[in-house]
Parts: sequence; structure tokens; C-alpha cells
Amino acid sequence: MTNHGHGKSHNRRRGAVLATAAVALIALLGVSALAIDITRLHAAAQRAQAVADAAAFAGGTELPDPYTSVAAGFSVAAGNVVDHPEWPTTVGNDDVTYYPPGSTIYNPLTGEVITTLGSTTHALMAVARVDVDFSLARVVGVDAGERTRFAVVARGAATGAQVAPMWIAAGSPELAAGDYINLFQDDTAIPGSFGFLDFSDSGVSGWFQKLLSGYDVPEALAEAAFVEMGGIETAYTGASVGQWVKYLDQATGQDAGTARLERALNDPLWSTETFPGSPDNPRRMMVPLVNYLGSSGTNAEFEIVGLAEVWLESINQGSKEIYTKFIDYRYFSGGAGDFDPRDGGTGGVYITKPLA
Repeated sequence: MTNHGHGKSHNRRRGAVLATAAVALIALLGVSALAIDITRLHAAAQRAQAVADAAAFAGGTELPDPYTSVAAGFSVAAGNVVDHPEWPTTVGNDDVTYYPPGSTIYNPLTGEVITTLGSTTHALMAVARVDVDFSLARVVGVDAGERTRFAVVARGAATGAQVAPMWIAAGSPELAAGDYINLFQDDTAIPGSFGFLDFSDSGVSGWFQKLLSGYDVPEALAEAAFVEMGGIETAYTGASVGQWVKYLDQATGQDAGTARLERALNDPLWSTETFPGSPDNPRRMMVPLVNYLGSSGTNAEFEIVGLAEVWLESINQGSKEIYTKFIDYRYFSGGAGDFDPRDGGTGGVYITKPLA
């Protein structure tokens, strides 16, 4: 006697297994699809960030001019906006934005405050979007995605390479890279002036020491030491040898570790560097080129006509020598006003750095 019920039960179990396997396969395909397309989203985010970074830095080199900076940033962004079937990138007319000094900059994705600019700092933001047209993820009903990224670049008076409170006579013989300059001036020609300029109008206590060391310089002091072409500065005669030696060579007590040479020789970032070193090395200083106008002591006047960048080589307290090696000139191209930050323009003491 044949038991047909047993065969039907077996078929039902086999059918159930097949159905379960089919559901599991679909789920597995869905998970795999999402994993693959999530990877595509990460790649899209990297692409968007690269475009935003390139645009922001390109525009940043043209700051503080609001028009040329935006145009430069948008030009680079447009060059990266290609009609690629896999990475369609978009940068709209409002996605490259200039921010004047004093602006508060917000994260365009979260609305959080990134920073509030100082009175000499300009910034540029670039936003880029990359669309991802999903493929496998369509299995679970997800057709497309997008990744938006942004970059902000600021350009302002440098707080690590501002003008040091010294001067070099513009009438000196033309210098070549590596030439020695003693920044401590003999006061025979200009009585009472030993090569230092007065930036005390910043209102910052200890301004002379802070500018000499280039360490932890407050914004107000950096702004005061942001000189102008044709600007008139007076001499600072109150500096004893001990003062300038301490903050250029080796500080002690609560100021230990803040002198230029001390930091450069002991910090692993700079300790192995030789002339002319990296741009952020404390031994590199911007020193005004001046024309002596007349008078003596604290009344001695100097017209700022340019800048020289020098490398602090050594200090000799006994012989009153501040030995430096010449790096380069930063001349003005003409016309009154602030230093132009672009190297191809009129030289200057601006730095560019990413904020976000």
C-alpha cells in the first residue's frame, strides 16, 4: 500500500527550503548591493571634497580681493565639473563664497559656527556635490544618493611670521641668498636707534618680546605689525641687550622654551632643518626695509618701503650681534596701501590656511 501523504510532505518541505533560500538570496543580494553602493558613496564624498579643496585653495591665493578670489575658485571648480557618467559633479554659482573680515562662517551642512574672522582675515568657501546613480541598490528600492562636501580657506595677517620689530636699511647693497646681515645696528649714523621699531601702539603688554620670539602673538599685535607701504614707524630704543638675547636666543623662567632659536633647535619639527628651512620655522623672520627720514632716539622716523625675509643664524651677546642670513626680498609694486598677499604682486605678510 503506497503512502502518498509522505511524498507530499517531502515536496512541501523542499518547496519551503527553496522559498527560504530565495528570500535569503534576495536579502544577501540586497545587503551586497547596499555595501557596494555605500562604497560608491564614500568615493563620491572623497571626490566632492577634492573638488571643494581645490576650488577653495585656488580662490584663497587671490584673497583678499573678493572678485578675483571667487572667479579663481569657481574656475577651478568648473574645470572639475565633468559630465562623468559615474561622478556627475555640480558646483553652482552660489557655491563659491567670499567672506570679509569680521564675518561669522557657518557649516553649510550642519549650521554650526566654524569661526568668526578677525579684522584682517578674509576667507573663501567652496561647496561641491557629487551625485551617485545606484545600480545594485535598486534591488531594494534605492535609486540614487548624493554627497556634499565643502572647504574653507582663510587668508590674513600671519601670526607666526608677522613683521619682526627690526629694520634693514633699504639703501644697503643688493643682497643674495645666504648673505649675512647683522640686525643690531650701530647707532653712529642714527643716534639712539639700534635697529628696532616701535609697535607699542598695539596696546599689548610685552609686545617687543612677543614679536621677537614670534610665539603666541595676540591678534591685536599681529595687526599692529602688519605694516603698510609708505607707512612711517619710529625707533624703539628701550631694548637692552638682555631683552633681545632672551627672546631671540634662549628664554628662561616662565618664558622658557619660547625664544626663536630655542624652539627651532629643540622642536623635532625644525631641529634638523638648515638654511633656509621650512616656511613655518621660527628662525625665518620678516624684517621691514626702511628709508631713514630723520631725527634720533624714539623720534627717529623710518618709511617702510618693502620687506626682507631672513634666517636667524646666531646671537652674540658680548659683541652685540644678531646674525641672520638673507633669504629673499619682498618689494612693493607701487601705490599706497596694505601689502598685497600674492607673491607675484607686492609681497606681504599674509598666510593661507584651511579652516574646514
